[in-house]
Amino acid sequence: MLVCFVLFWEKMGEKWEKKMSKVSIVVYHDNRKESKSGLYPVVLRINADGDRRAYPVFYNHQRLRLSNADFQSSYNAIRPKNLHREYKTAIEACYIKAQKIVDSLDPFVFETFEMEYKGSIGDKTDLLAMYDRVIAENEKEDRIKNAEAYLSSKRSVIDFFQYRTGREVNKINYKEITPQLLKEYQKYMTDVEIVKAGKVVKKKLSISTVGSYTRALRAIFNRAIDDKIIHKDLYPFGKNKQKFQTPAGKKVKKGLSKEQVQAIYNMDLSNNLKAKKARDFWLLSYVCNGMQFKDIAHLKYKNISGEFFHFVRHKTKNTTIGNQAPITVLITAHVQYMIDTYGNTQVSENYIFPIINDGMTAKEQTRAVSNFTRFVSQNLKGIAKKLNLDINLANMVARHTFATAIIRGGQSVEFAQKAMGHQSKRTTDAYFNGFEDKELIKVNTQLLDFGKK
Repeated sequence: MLVCFVLFWEKMGEKWEKKMSKVSIVVYHDNRKESKSGLYPVVLRINADGDRRAYPVFYNHQRLRLSNADFQSSYNAIRPKNLHREYKTAIEACYIKAQKIVDSLDPFVFETFEMEYKGSIGDKTDLLAMYDRVIAENEKEDRIKNAEAYLSSKRSVIDFFQYRTGREVNKINYKEITPQLLKEYQKYMTDVEIVKAGKVVKKKLSISTVGSYTRALRAIFNRAIDDKIIHKDLYPFGKNKQKFQTPAGKKVKKGLSKEQVQAIYNMDLSNNLKAKKARDFWLLSYVCNGMQFKDIAHLKYKNISGEFFHFVRHKTKNTTIGNQAPITVLITAHVQYMIDTYGNTQVSENYIFPIINDGMTAKEQTRAVSNFTRFVSQNLKGIAKKLNLDINLANMVARHTFATAIIRGGQSVEFAQKAMGHQSKRTTDAYFNGFEDKELIKVNTQLLDFGKK
């Protein structure tokens, strides 16, 4: 049955576009890349506010792929026959479904659209559909790094299945993920290198990366069990021999000695302002309880109270909502120097440092922090080389160095956990109430005091 729209339609090759004020939907036969089978995906391309994303058209719970001839004889035909009519009906059904979702969203949000579109049309037994759902939820909550981690895991799993089967993979049933298959996946990750046309398209990865990807996959299974999509008997992870145990990378001590920090601090970098800025921010992370650059980027002047500033770690901001203990940091001479040298205008709502701004989206802020972190890391390479440090002076090294310094300074592990925001929900109160500001002052003031042993 043909659906009539009182709208203007414009035909562009193999595309039909419904004109709207802000959001448009395009049925698109994506034949940009030559396929050996001669089949190309049929997709819905959504255009909204300068952003454009593609979503699959489904036919019998599978992504629809057609030859150019079949696409012309189905969607572009006025009265298609037999199978071609079924194809056109499927395309129109997906289009109408997408249009209803678009009409219901005010304002339009891609992540919400994706959850409703794939959640209602996709197959619930599909592991990849759950990946998409979790990725969309994390993006909606502005947990961009989490979303990227799940996306990397999903892509890796798809690549493995395509390597294993020799065919394109668009759907994976939970039942296919067995302990034995996960062992094969681990071996593929660590041992297989793929080179095409002289270019490495898949390199051998570390066991830490395997652990990262399989932890994300494990979380997908946990979510599917919690949502009663699959039975717990399908869970392939565990510590017994019949299950797959997610590997953990070898923990390497990354803390520097006080003498090494002193050497970094004393370097004359007046002729290399980029390296100087990178060094200064690395030291800022060190003296601010091993503060991560993302948290430094999000600091505002309103976080300052007297001789301290307080913040809640972004890493745990969304996971410990019921018990978010703020971390207290003394404004030492180096902290004040950083504010005076690199800081924005001192207004309560202003970010202290010009790394991000309120006009950025969550993705743009994440990208800006990543670029800044990369800037610091790259410009510290020369410093590490000159000082013969066999380590990359990354943000995490500053964090480990702080932890090492305060333990060597005579403080307890419990104090380190409190100062760095590492405490669990069960132990937060016990640790948090046990330390006085005077203890924090004693520790922080000695971090760059190299005259004391």
